[in-house]
Amino acid sequence: MLISATASADSFRILLLPNDGSGDNFIVQKQVAGANILVNGGTPPAFFSTFYEPGSTIGGTTQVFFSNGTVLIGGTSFDLTFSAPGTLFLSSFTLPTNGKDFTVLVQLRFAAQGVVIDTGQNYDLGGNATGLLSFHFENGFYFTDPAGFIQTPEAGTLELVGTGLIGLFALARKRLRL
Repeated sequence: MLISATASADSFRILLLPNDGSGDNFIVQKQVAGANILVNGGTPPAFFSTFYEPGSTIGGTTQVFFSNGTVLIGGTSFDLTFSAPGTLFLSSFTLPTNGKDFTVLVQLRFAAQGVVIDTGQNYDLGGNATGLLSFHFENGFYFTDPAGFIQTPEAGTLELVGTGLIGLFALARKRLRL
């Protein structure tokens, strides 16, 4: 059976939703060396909002706050603490002025450090992600799609899926010959 080298690779996922001013608007999940880390928090409302005027430029770097974080190690869950705020970078783009719906490919870069309260172990929670942001034009404004940032699959994930499909195809073909 074929096994891809990326099967055991670390993974990083981020969900960024429009901030309506009510608090949390992002979730980060990271897997590293036997640990599954989950962090929730928020950005300032002005950083990634629910609506914008046409021609607005969106993006840049902002500090983020954390509402909670946990790490799962060997089936045991531990709480994380944060000694400083994290940062979130969103690649910049300008909304069109033509009044049409708009989707753009963007980069997110997250940086933060977490410490396991019980053990003092440090974790780098940072990572990068590429994905899509969509905006709908209505009544003179661009409204952020409620789905927020839709992360596109990493190249390693696509390679792993491709390798698995090739292996299944080869196995099926071999059985058909018998």
